[in-house]
Parts: sequence; structure tokens; C-alpha cells
Amino acid sequence: MDIEATLQAEKAKMDAIVENTRKMVARHQARLDWLEAQYNAQLQDYAMSQLPRKADGTLKVKTWTCPFGTVSFRTVAERVKVVEEEEAVAWLMHHNPEAIKTKHTVLVSKLSDFATVHAPGLEIIPASESVMIKTV
Repeated sequence: MDIEATLQAEKAKMDAIVENTRKMVARHQARLDWLEAQYNAQLQDYAMSQLPRKADGTLKVKTWTCPFGTVSFRTVAERVKVVEEEEAVAWLMHHNPEAIKTKHTVLVSKLSDFATVHAPGLEIIPASESVMIKTV
């Protein structure tokens, strides 16, 4: 019991340290998020103004480099994001069914005795006893 109590105490210390570290990380993340929200737009505008341009006004390069790092501009292609999957699937089932992927799964509770013995890919795990030891 002494060893179990010592183990629990050490786990509690570890949990407290982990929780304190999580809080520290969250504070740093909040500060970083605030700084980015305050200054990213200004930095982007400044970096864009520093990039060399061709005679027609288009950019020669898309990365601005300074002693503190780089700011890169990249064109991102248009893409589709599914935000309401059920709604999209319902509409696509009628208008574009080839865009729907169907996944089949096995309902073990509905298997017949014949299937459990003969179906490939199924394994019968024999009954066994489990033991759990707890101390007060």
C-alpha cells in the first residue's frame, strides 16, 4: 500500500506539472495569436510593398527576405470544403451520386451462427476470465 500511495503521489505531481505547463503554453499561444492579429496584416502590406516588380507591375519574386525572416506569397487554387456533410450527401445522392462513397461495416450483433463459423475475415475469440486487482 505504501508503494501504491507513493506511486499515486508521484502521478499527482506529474499531472500538476503537466497542467501548469499546459497553462503556460496556452498563455504563450494567446499572446502569439494576439500579436499575429495585431501585426500580420501590416507586415504583409509592408512586405508586398518591398517586393521588386516588373515594368508591367507584376511581381518578379513572391518572397521578401529580411534579417528577421521571410514573408512568402503563394497563390492557392480554389478548392471545395464540405461543411455540412449530411446535407451535401443528401443533395449529391440525387444530383451527382458518383461523388458519394459508401462504406460497409459489419454488425457483429446481427451475424448468424453459420456466418460466424464460415465467413472469411471473422475470428471467434474464445470466452475467458478477466481478473482485476485493486487495493484500498
